[in-house]
Amino acid sequence: PLGLRNGTWTTKRNMEIWAQLGKKIYDADLNRIEAVAVKVLSETNPAFELPAEDRFMANIKGKVLRYSHAARKGIADALAVMGSCPHVFTHCADKKPETVALLVVRQVLGEADWQRWGSLNILLPLLAEAAPNEFLSAVENALQHDPCPFIELFAQEGNGVMGNNYMTGLLWALETLAWDENYLSRVTVLL
Repeated sequence: PLGLRNGTWTTKRNMEIWAQLGKKIYDADLNRIEAVAVKVLSETNPAFELPAEDRFMANIKGKVLRYSHAARKGIADALAVMGSCPHVFTHCADKKPETVALLVVRQVLGEADWQRWGSLNILLPLLAEAAPNEFLSAVENALQHDPCPFIELFAQEGNGVMGNNYMTGLLWALETLAWDENYLSRVTVLL
């Protein structure tokens, strides 16, 4: 169930692993996961300190996230499992996994600026899966701010080969939620 590629460990058959791992997780563990998740996912990408045209050199200039992409994605994956498959956490209080996922999404995306949204770009679909209503509320809240963080985020889009797009994660997250009939109209209004 585990793989090692280019020095990075990955898992295969995630739900099988979570079915086994979930039996060994308790409320205190979820509390620790919440604290770590908020700390790691709240980090703003230091590459945003550079002008847009220089961000492709962020690694060279030492402007890198403190926590690896693999760690950030692993945490977001865990939150998605907590929010969408809480039944695997058999030794946790009722609704505890969903509540932890919701609280992390609320703390990380509530009042988030464009840099936070951009830093989480690729992780946004997982956060949307973790707590759909909280995620949609965060997007609605962001759209009400003046200035709207998405306008600035959209302005960060680069041109050419070295350009970046920081809106794709948000669009993929909304698309993911739109497949559920309970969220389709709300997502349509947001788009």
